[in-house]
Amino acid sequence: MTALDDLVTQQILQALEPAALELHLQARQDVQTERLRLDQHWQHRLERARFEAERIARQYHAVEPENRLVARTLEQRWEEALRQQRQLEEEYERFRRVQPPDLTAQELGLIARLSDDIPSLWNAPSTSAVERKHIVRCLLKEVVVHVEPNSELVEVEVHWQGGMTTRDRLYRPVKSLTQMHDSGRLLARIRELRNAEVTAREIAACLNEEGFTPPQRRGPFNYDGVRQQLLRLGLSQGKKTDHTLERHEWWVQDLADKLRISESVLRRWLRRGWVQGRKTPLLRFWAVWADRAELRRLQRLRQCLRRHGTIPDELVTPKTRPRQ
Repeated sequence: MTALDDLVTQQILQALEPAALELHLQARQDVQTERLRLDQHWQHRLERARFEAERIARQYHAVEPENRLVARTLEQRWEEALRQQRQLEEEYERFRRVQPPDLTAQELGLIARLSDDIPSLWNAPSTSAVERKHIVRCLLKEVVVHVEPNSELVEVEVHWQGGMTTRDRLYRPVKSLTQMHDSGRLLARIRELRNAEVTAREIAACLNEEGFTPPQRRGPFNYDGVRQQLLRLGLSQGKKTDHTLERHEWWVQDLADKLRISESVLRRWLRRGWVQGRKTPLLRFWAVWADRAELRRLQRLRQCLRRHGTIPDELVTPKTRPRQ
């Protein structure tokens, strides 16, 4: 659930904000310590190179003049040791130019900015999922989610290590408007606007401005969504001038809600001939026929499809519709 993950992440980042100063100081200390460690490593290498050159020099000067072969060999070794010493000193100077032991003002400013911007550190590609999980386990004990029945409301309890509990609310998509906690107020507002002869497009704009949200929560109210709701409420002018529902007929969304399936699934069944329906003459809305026996067949069809089993022919064969 992306909304739940985002909520928990937001609360974790808020909890980490007081640690920004400590993080700044610790990061500064860590960088400084690493710089000193590298500099000491170079100093040890230089010290060994100087010691080796001096040792060979002492051996060279201690050789008797008449022992020319040994003296020549030691002289070559001395020159090679001096060459390596000079090369190492040059490499060390290049290292110091790139990474001086003391942090520059620009580097200190960068550390301060990164420490203050904890969300950027959290979302940085260099921060692994394992590191994020480790932080979560250090801070959180558990997250408890309460879904209110027949409502889009989701209550979230975050239990923190140490005993503190915070509570927040999320909103989940539901299939129909009647499943929303404020459906009564919303339906009353739609009726009020319609009785004032406000158009479906104007009703959608008004609902959005007043902070209402559609059941599916996939965006604001629009003309089509309001028009469908007006049809269900019997407030659509189009419905009054078109044919009304006949006995055992359903609008697509209403039957989908009854069967607890999506509207797209029911329309697919219509295209395959698994359920009977007709389009109204004027507005071309689907009116689906399903009496009590058909409802039982369609519910069994839904259960069979969810089990991914073989579908018997009788479950996809509509009964003959009686003549009106």
